[in-house]
Amino acid sequence: MSSSQHCTSGEPAAVLPAPTRADCVVDARDDAVVVWHVNTSPAPGLSRLTGAWTLDNNEGCKIRLLVAERRVLSTSSGKEALGRLGITVPVLISADATRTRLLSELDELQTAYEAQGRKDLVAPTWPLLPAPIDMQNPPTAKSPEPTQVALALARWLAQVATVWEQIEAQRVVRAYMPGGRERRPTPIVTSEVG
Repeated sequence: MSSSQHCTSGEPAAVLPAPTRADCVVDARDDAVVVWHVNTSPAPGLSRLTGAWTLDNNEGCKIRLLVAERRVLSTSSGKEALGRLGITVPVLISADATRTRLLSELDELQTAYEAQGRKDLVAPTWPLLPAPIDMQNPPTAKSPEPTQVALALARWLAQVATVWEQIEAQRVVRAYMPGGRERRPTPIVTSEVG
């Protein structure tokens, strides 16, 4: 079956609501496409790295199902591979904009604390933000070929979610901080694929 045909392996895949569906990383090396699912939802209780697949370029149906209805953090080679297979994703994750958003949220919360002007308040202990990543020259992890880049990006995305959980844990116990008492979803910034 060509990758441009519909995948017909029984029942159609269920589409889960965004907060319960893992995001994914896509990279391509030589004749392989690497897909890594990352749970970025609040308080997962499980590993954030939830699944990894290394697939041949001719396994378009499987790749399509793995990225369907997910936010995707993709390398340029991953985007090219998806394009060759005729696979479109609804939104792409912007690593730079996501990190900038984390920093902005953190600044807003720190400003809210400082605006209280009270010495009897316990100061929040903010976590270190994930390092910036250069998607034109993505990082690599110690891992067998061809998974090094995908694993490094998946770990980065998992770290974004973990850091956000730590920020939210500090925020929700302080009534003077903005955002309400419920934990908010990880502020992942995306752009529509157009």
